[in-house]
Amino acid sequence: MSNRIPLKFIDGRIILTSIIECPHLRIRKYPIEFVLDTGSTDSLLSTLETTRLQIPVTSLKRKEDIPIGGSVFEQLDLPEFIIHVLDEGGSLLTLNQNLSALRLSKVSYKKKEFVSALPSILGIDFLRRNKLSLHFFPAEDIAYLECE
Repeated sequence: MSNRIPLKFIDGRIILTSIIECPHLRIRKYPIEFVLDTGSTDSLLSTLETTRLQIPVTSLKRKEDIPIGGSVFEQLDLPEFIIHVLDEGGSLLTLNQNLSALRLSKVSYKKKEFVSALPSILGIDFLRRNKLSLHFFPAEDIAYLECE
């Protein structure tokens, strides 16, 4: 039997509401909304969220540089996160995901403003790792993830 995880469709974005935890970083039950982005290969925790969660990005291992919106960002490795979501029946599902943090390699006011507006993103790696399929019917504002 498969489980359906309802998603929201807001302002042209597909949103997954969840609670995240990361024992390694001492993060306990923090609510977050992720944008589901099938154009992104990697899942990212926004700069706003890393600041709120007080994650020490200066001590993180640098993965690679990635271009986003005309700027170059350092992609930093974060430990594995636990992501809790509710299925359509109200049962709690637990998923795991490696996330990255972003840090600007060159700082300017405009770029700081841009990076602070970026949302947290779950990419294709999230769908693959957790064996999820995305079902999206934009004409009817219906979106959900399905897992078996």
